[in-house]
Amino acid sequence: SPCVDAGTALFILDGDTILNIPDVDFNGNAPDMGAFESEYVTSLDQSGMKPTEFVLLQSYPNPFNPTTTIRFGLPEMSDVTLVIYDVKGRVAWSFSEIAHPAGWVNQEWNGFNSNGDQVSTGVYFCRLEAGNFSQTIKMVYLR
Repeated sequence: SPCVDAGTALFILDGDTILNIPDVDFNGNAPDMGAFESEYVTSLDQSGMKPTEFVLLQSYPNPFNPTTTIRFGLPEMSDVTLVIYDVKGRVAWSFSEIAHPAGWVNQEWNGFNSNGDQVSTGVYFCRLEAGNFSQTIKMVYLR
């Protein structure tokens, strides 16, 4: 599940600690997102599994700080363009690759723009274009 280890153990807003979960209170690298933390960890190795259609999943964690993972699936070799826009439509960051092989891709974004500057707190849109497919997801960056 993408919810395993996708939670936030420490969350500080405007200098105030809102959430601080000690390491002993969760299993794995971070709290699981969901109704409860489970000591049972299962995984599905998708390295040999190819998606049957183009797909862009919601980034995780979301909201995020300092990084988020953008996961997408390609059923066939495709030219790929992944662009992150701010709410004013300006390009914050982009990734592109010609003839990307089919399969699952995990692309991390660290909240820095293409010039190496940290972006401001706010809403961002991530658009994937691959083959004839295009989809956009919304992400929230909290600093």
